[in-house]
Amino acid sequence: MAVKFVQKGDLNSLQEYLNSFSCEESRKIVNAPDQHGDTLIHFSARFHKKNMLHLLIQNYGGNAMAVNDHGRQPLHEAIESLECVSYLCEQNVDVNCMKRGGWTPLMIAGAAMKGRLDIVKVLIRY
Repeated sequence: MAVKFVQKGDLNSLQEYLNSFSCEESRKIVNAPDQHGDTLIHFSARFHKKNMLHLLIQNYGGNAMAVNDHGRQPLHEAIESLECVSYLCEQNVDVNCMKRGGWTPLMIAGAAMKGRLDIVKVLIRY
């Protein structure tokens, strides 16, 4: 259910849903991996929902460096969004983390994203 709120960008419904549980249960929901190892943080990053990332990390103890079954961290998922990449870097994530295949977020931003220099500059700064 929470993933649908993230996909829709429905911050209020997500917050109401998580607040209906204890703090410990909410944290477990936020960090619980699906069948592919993705957490709500991965989905928030993938759908470029910076407000969701902020809420889940700051209010519910979301793990900004969770690794899914493909070796991808939220930073890999967010690589097309300058706003999300900047926010995750501010949370002191490992900008040199490698996904399966040995690609770092910087390599993805520089090569696969056709030279997203704005994102490359943020990654280099951290």
